[in-house]
Amino acid sequence: MGGGGRLPSEGLRGVGGNVRGLLRFDGDLVHALDAAGPEVQRAAALPAARRGV
Repeated sequence: MGGGGRLPSEGLRGVGGNVRGLLRFDGDLVHALDAAGPEVQRAAALPAARRGV
């Protein structure tokens, strides 16, 4: 199960990396980013990558 008791979407299941760890850390944020779509995901990923998060 994902954050908040929700199952990960098909898209989240297909992502490599530590998605399960992120779901445990802040599942609501992960599900919100998943629902937001590619443009928002890229906009959020750039500063996160720069910070080394």
